Amino acid sequence: MEHNLNKMSLPKRSKNQNLEVISKRIFEPLFDVEKFILKPENIDNGVDYRCEIIYDDLVTGFGFNFQLKSKEKAKTNKNGTYSKNLETSNIQYLLNNAQPGYYGFYILEEDCFYYECLDDFIVKLNNENPDWEKQSNHTLQFSKKIDANAIKLIYDKALKKGITLRKINSILAVKSGQFNFADKILVDYDGNVTSDSEIRDIIEKFGFELINQSNWNKVIELHKRTSNSLLHSTRYNMIVGLAYYYSGDYLSSLKKLKEAIKEKLDLDVDLQNHLIFITACVKLLFQMITEEEYKNIISALPPDKHISFHIQIDNAIEILKEKFYRTEELRIEEFESSLQSIISNPAASLHVKLRAKSELLIYEGKIALENYKNYVCKINAFEESIGVNMEFRIEVSKKLESQFKTIENQYTILYKEAQEANNYFAFFYLFSYKQKYDFEKYSTFEILKVVKEPTFNQDLSNNFETIQNNIERCINYFDSIGHVENILFCQSIKHEILHYQNQNEAAKILLKTMEEKVELLDIKSFRNQVSFIKNGGTNHQMLQNLLNEKIYHPKEEIQRMTEELKEFDKIDKDIKLNHTDYHQIQLFPMGNFYIHKDKLEEFYQVFNISNSKLKDQFKYMFELGVVPVVNVYVYPVTREGYLRGNIEDKGFENFKNMYNARKIFFENKFYRMKQK
Repeated sequence: MEHNLNKMSLPKRSKNQNLEVISKRIFEPLFDVEKFILKPENIDNGVDYRCEIIYDDLVTGFGFNFQLKSKEKAKTNKNGTYSKNLETSNIQYLLNNAQPGYYGFYILEEDCFYYECLDDFIVKLNNENPDWEKQSNHTLQFSKKIDANAIKLIYDKALKKGITLRKINSILAVKSGQFNFADKILVDYDGNVTSDSEIRDIIEKFGFELINQSNWNKVIELHKRTSNSLLHSTRYNMIVGLAYYYSGDYLSSLKKLKEAIKEKLDLDVDLQNHLIFITACVKLLFQMITEEEYKNIISALPPDKHISFHIQIDNAIEILKEKFYRTEELRIEEFESSLQSIISNPAASLHVKLRAKSELLIYEGKIALENYKNYVCKINAFEESIGVNMEFRIEVSKKLESQFKTIENQYTILYKEAQEANNYFAFFYLFSYKQKYDFEKYSTFEILKVVKEPTFNQDLSNNFETIQNNIERCINYFDSIGHVENILFCQSIKHEILHYQNQNEAAKILLKTMEEKVELLDIKSFRNQVSFIKNGGTNHQMLQNLLNEKIYHPKEEIQRMTEELKEFDKIDKDIKLNHTDYHQIQLFPMGNFYIHKDKLEEFYQVFNISNSKLKDQFKYMFELGVVPVVNVYVYPVTREGYLRGNIEDKGFENFKNMYNARKIFFENKFYRMKQK
């Protein structure tokens, strides 16, 4: 028998076998033994290494698989990659292992390992040909080197996918035997795993609290992760409907609220009332019900600890809108007492009290601004005829300064109260109205000034810059919580500032953004608000129009009327009368006139005197020969006498009252007494 190995017929080792051994010896040291356990497969069915990751010295059971390929030399493609042909069966096998899969490609000549992720390869195959599985072979192009960064990516992917698979398996294990097939397991692209029932439980348990914290976007985000197969509870539908309502998605809100209304008896009484209230609000927005129907629905709700107070505040605001500019003193007792009763009510929540206090403070700011306008107009009116009255100016200045200072202090106190309660919505709601108040205050200071001998001109540009920065903070906050109505409100303030500072292009762009948002919402009341702003509804435009109407434009009209009044006096001067047929009346500030005794009713009609007692008073004074006094600045006349004299003259409208009275006197042949 031959014992010389050189002469024996023995199996010969191939180059491929050598390459395989070399590639494995190069591959294994690439992975740190403190983070990886590499397990070579004895039987190669399409996986060379099953690898497990170690997490903080803990063996996790999470892992990934590698199929190695090697070549002595390889030509690069035009794009710098290396190509390797793979059987489809091998791709399928690697995919079936349900762990991250990789192909490694060792090139001996370069002594370098390249790799590609199976997931990326599948995506590429599918994009190129959805029927790729019907082909027997595919070409994979390698471009990524296995280096430290690549090892980290492989580790992180294995850890993330391992946790995801564990979550899925744990849900299946817990739910086995009691799993509702309508209840889906949900996995997002970030590997987060939940089930319909888990999300439903979270929303039902914490949904109202999230909404109270202004986190309705979180509720919507959770809801959107559910499948459409699960039937939701009444409580769930109501919470999601509320979340959509506050986010400004009124159509989605209406859909969920309608579902909740069908089974509203499943809720406790307070929640039923809240559901009815918010559903009515949405229907009113879409004009599905009239204002009258809405009021009937709301008035039928029984009192509770939450909704009743908000309805009371809403009603008070409506009263304020209706009556504010109709009262001389500007104060609306009904509004004030309604909100004060909520603030002092121990049953009202802190959130409700904050809202009531905010509305009162906003109201006080409006009064302060109107007082400023009235005082400046009075100063200009008085000083037009009597010259500068510094004593009166100082008196007015002290009153206004005290009022503005009080408002600033109240804002500071209320800011602190909202922050201490962690009520950021209330804080930014109030903060946004403060910016509106500040802008209107400073723009009014610039537009409406004392005419004669102004004391100084203050540069307010820094104030407007501060307001703009603050309103951006408000927009960012309301955008982060998705409160569309308040976003639009803040944008309207920003638009006013831009328009006022003649930044017309920026104002135009912002207005277009607002119009697009409103068009998307398709809510009439929002469209009307934006349309009002677009068509000259900014505060400074309205103030300028008021000045034009009340001060600048009427000058020509006053001059024309004055000339006409002089003509009436000239004609009356030549009239001869039998004085026994006439009563005398003093029209303040014009002078005395004669009224024919048979035309007392015509006299009453001139001043819209309808009160029978006042008519009797005039008649009695005429009979006694006493000359009654009528202040012609006032219309209609409700009292005899000088009243407050020239103080009743508030501008052009009062001058017109005087002109109209004199003209009708002339037409009725009520003659002026000759001036001595």
